[in-house]
Amino acid sequence: MIDALVDRLMHCDKPLIITKTSTQRHVLRTLTSRKIFKPIRFMTPQELKATMFFEIDASVLFASATYLKTSPAIARMYLEAMNTVSTEANYEDAMLVQLQKLKQELVKKGLITQQKHRLESFKNHHIIVALDAKDDVVEHAIASLETLAPLERINPQQTINQTVHINTFDDHESEVVFFLEHIRKLLENGTEPETIGIALANPAYESSIRMLFPLFGIPLNFMQAKPLTSIPITRDFLNAFDRSSATNLHDRLDEALEYIKKPDPQVMRIASTIINVINPYIMVEASADTLTPFIHDALTHALVGNQDQHGIAVLPLNKVEGTQFEHLFIFGCTEGHFPAYKIEDDLLSYTAKQTIKRRTAREENTVRKSILLSLIKGTKHVAMGASKTVLSENHHPASFFDMLRHTFNVSPLAKVERIKSTRSKSYDRLFVKKERDRALAYGERFDALEAMHHLFKDDYLPHNNRFTPLSDSTKAMLFPKPLALSYTSLQNYFKCQFRYLMENVLRVDPQSETFAMILGTFIHAALEQYSTSMPSDEELETLLHDILKHYHQPLDAKGMFFIKQSFTPIRRVLKTIQKQLSRSKYTWIDHEKRIRKTFTVDHKPVTFTGVIDAILARKTDDKQKLILLDYKSGNPTLKPLTMLTGINAQLPSYLVLIHEAFRDIPHEVSGFYEQTVLNKMPKRDGDTPLETRIEQSLNWQGITVNDPHEIQLIDSEVEQDAFIQGLKVNQNGSIRATSKVLDQDAIEALAKTFETLIEDAAHAMMQGQFAINPKQANGKDLSCAYCPYKDICYKNAQDYIETSEVFESMSALNDELKQRGGES
Repeated sequence: MIDALVDRLMHCDKPLIITKTSTQRHVLRTLTSRKIFKPIRFMTPQELKATMFFEIDASVLFASATYLKTSPAIARMYLEAMNTVSTEANYEDAMLVQLQKLKQELVKKGLITQQKHRLESFKNHHIIVALDAKDDVVEHAIASLETLAPLERINPQQTINQTVHINTFDDHESEVVFFLEHIRKLLENGTEPETIGIALANPAYESSIRMLFPLFGIPLNFMQAKPLTSIPITRDFLNAFDRSSATNLHDRLDEALEYIKKPDPQVMRIASTIINVINPYIMVEASADTLTPFIHDALTHALVGNQDQHGIAVLPLNKVEGTQFEHLFIFGCTEGHFPAYKIEDDLLSYTAKQTIKRRTAREENTVRKSILLSLIKGTKHVAMGASKTVLSENHHPASFFDMLRHTFNVSPLAKVERIKSTRSKSYDRLFVKKERDRALAYGERFDALEAMHHLFKDDYLPHNNRFTPLSDSTKAMLFPKPLALSYTSLQNYFKCQFRYLMENVLRVDPQSETFAMILGTFIHAALEQYSTSMPSDEELETLLHDILKHYHQPLDAKGMFFIKQSFTPIRRVLKTIQKQLSRSKYTWIDHEKRIRKTFTVDHKPVTFTGVIDAILARKTDDKQKLILLDYKSGNPTLKPLTMLTGINAQLPSYLVLIHEAFRDIPHEVSGFYEQTVLNKMPKRDGDTPLETRIEQSLNWQGITVNDPHEIQLIDSEVEQDAFIQGLKVNQNGSIRATSKVLDQDAIEALAKTFETLIEDAAHAMMQGQFAINPKQANGKDLSCAYCPYKDICYKNAQDYIETSEVFESMSALNDELKQRGGES
């Protein structure tokens, strides 16, 4: 066909060729080899449909689903059926009327246009169509072009086969082996693998071909493109995207991409493809939650092909083009598959299709027979097989064979000498078990694996990612000393027991000294030492050198330069803290207070240790009122509504320690807060001065006792401009419902809750329980987003534990804690 197409090009002016991309490449390559230079315009079938009708882009799909109040998948079906529907015709069929209204709505919004002005671009061209008739919408578009410009078709060159081989078998494995032996013989006789094609009329054969052909060193090239979601990395991306709490689509995409980001070229290519597919939705004005089903739909419909490989092509029968192969073996030629019959199972009825000049099922089946007949005529050597049973299902040879017997000389393919091999059913069973392990452990897809379950139904233990409790000897080796816990290690255990085992017991990724660690230590030391005075640069530099003596890695010149840039922010923080405390009846009583509490668990001592950055207090007649303050050189971490999970709850765990430190003194905790002392430059906020915005960024963030009188003592100017973020007091002195406050007895119950959490975690550790058990709340991940061990834990979706310790409001959390306090 290529030669005929090139020859025709030489005899027409302004040719416009409508053909598939691969044919375009062949034409250009032929022109180049002949040193012919001629202006030619190419157009693919997809481009023709978009020009003659419309393109289903992100905006069109979103608007259609919104208008129809349905899912993206259903909306896509409507759009694909809408191509040839007129906005002006009078239809009686209810579905056509609905499609017409949808099209009118999209035209009204300017998302699709009547393409009459685009049709002018076809005039003055000589249109050449080099396609088969597989797509009736494309055929409809081509028929419309015949009124605009000269149009001719160039069909594939066909060589009438003298003989077509048809063989029948008892089962599909016998069929695969029979043709495998013939293909092996062709290769031994010097036939190039690229001239041989395997066409699958029934896709169930793919699993057996994948399993058997490599045993005999026969190279395969699976050419069929697959959905982007069939790649495990894409599924990881979607899981992270779904778990994200970001409301803005851009932020949610950034978070999900960060989850899969790895310095690996293949991962980067897939990430780049994901970005290209999703990018159009950035312009759609809707929340991330609203667009989530559209993101899933876009990635499902985005197809990715295999990398170019040398070998025998394996592809679905409907993807084989005429004259593509010299030798073609068609597997699974049974009734219903050869050809695949279409029934009226879509949106449009028989009458509706006739009305808008779309193929009915009967016409579609006739076309498919014609295409298949044309394919066989265009291929020099064709062999077909049909089996009575395929993966335990009964089948019948295709009735299409009768048509072939009237058109060709039909005979069975002679049997060649069987290949000697050690293949056995035992080998097959082991092969399938291996593939099942890979599917479970690595998420790799093995198509039709479940259909071959009969090969692994025996007593076989598949890959199991769950840990059984450690043995006594292993525990004795791993925990030679009494158990010592910090909140950092406890949080790892609360997130996932396996993570604690990796990081805090086996120390697979030991913590290294980083610039951020040194900077954080330095800032904490400066805030402790100069809490009531203002240090000079010289004093801060002396303190810095004292800090660096305790680190193994000295800072280089670049590190010293950047750490010295913190001197000015440190003085600003100290100034702001002093200003905040000038408004409070609470005063500093301790800094960097290291507190240790010892529990007895399973008759053994367990130590929980923490360092509280600052403790503030005021005395009353009968007790001390306390405030805990934790300085953060990075982002704040406390999340009150999820803190009962033990995750992002350092300060609540320190309530246990503060009660231990003041166990001999009557006391109550009036609040616990984080203060970000090295924040990013605040965003512009109207006319608010920069200094004010910086000061506001240093506000406390946390939980306050639900007592208006005590709040006034914490901050005397709370009604005007509280230095506790989110704390609002009404003009009548009452606390606003949105404020993060807890009753005094709820704060006490919170301390007891964390004491129980610590004891339960210590008991589980001492029992050797280190399962893969990440936590999620309402389907949102709480554990795995930034876990450094996600590549080796092999978690499954079933491993997630849905926690109920998440609350919709502070009042709900308050009620739960008060109930727990009452129970105790």
